[in-house]
Amino acid sequence: MSFMSVSNLDRPVVVCSADKNMEAGLHVTLLSLLTNMSAQKIGVKIYLYLEGFSSRDLSRLKATLDGPGTAYQLIVGEIGLDIFKGCRSFHGSYMAYARLVLPEAIPDEERILYLDSDLVVGVDVSTLFQMDMENRALAAVGGGIVGGAMDSPLLLENGYTKEDRYFNSGVLLFDAAQWRREKITQQCLDYCKQHGSRLISHDQTVLNVFFSRSYLAFDERFNKAIYPDTVRLSPAEARNQVLHFQGSPKPWDLFGSRLHQNSEIFYHYFNKTALAGRSGFHPGTLLRTLRLARSYYKCIKALRRP
Repeated sequence: MSFMSVSNLDRPVVVCSADKNMEAGLHVTLLSLLTNMSAQKIGVKIYLYLEGFSSRDLSRLKATLDGPGTAYQLIVGEIGLDIFKGCRSFHGSYMAYARLVLPEAIPDEERILYLDSDLVVGVDVSTLFQMDMENRALAAVGGGIVGGAMDSPLLLENGYTKEDRYFNSGVLLFDAAQWRREKITQQCLDYCKQHGSRLISHDQTVLNVFFSRSYLAFDERFNKAIYPDTVRLSPAEARNQVLHFQGSPKPWDLFGSRLHQNSEIFYHYFNKTALAGRSGFHPGTLLRTLRLARSYYKCIKALRRP
């Protein structure tokens, strides 16, 4: 991974999109991001695209952001998601598809780091903004192969082999200017119109269709998968990585603090947010729990193993 010095990339631009169910995770993602940035005076520009958040929710989020003392500029915007209504939703939400249109939604930014809202950002991500992207529109952490992906049939139909690379879309670095030059957003939208009902992994399916062989891979420490049954990490193992709490239940879900093997890492940051001490329960919590019944069963069954 090589780096370049570009003056207008000195201030990182970070984007998150989240619905109400991801509120606790969003607080921790952003708090850990700001806590572990080395250039606290330069700070970061944060774009948020939210669904179901009230003005009070936003005030609490700002209080969390103020905690670490890192300079930040917060911009809360809107993205019309009606264009994705023909696609498979993610537990009833289309927010995951927002990342397919980010470079067009933020036309004045040259480089954008997208972060999922279920991360602990234990590393300074500002170094990614000096990375030479080699004129590629997208960089991500690889590690998977098409043959092991849930949406492999669709990728195989698009000319890939089972051995081709496959990446997770939870941490994405966009060369937004290159993305716009190649008109990739429109290509993604066209693909969604054709195959929306088959997008098992939602935006991740689309991104791998277009970039499986052409994305720039960066260090795996920037997107380390942590599942509910992942062996508990030591504090030393948890540092200097972006931990991605994939799968369900999440640490903040109902009983997640007991069922998730690495919930302590999450709560180390959560207890410093403006949500500390709150249950996070809202009308959608029960519905989400019911949707995740199978995942809960698997976690409980795993705990019973000798």
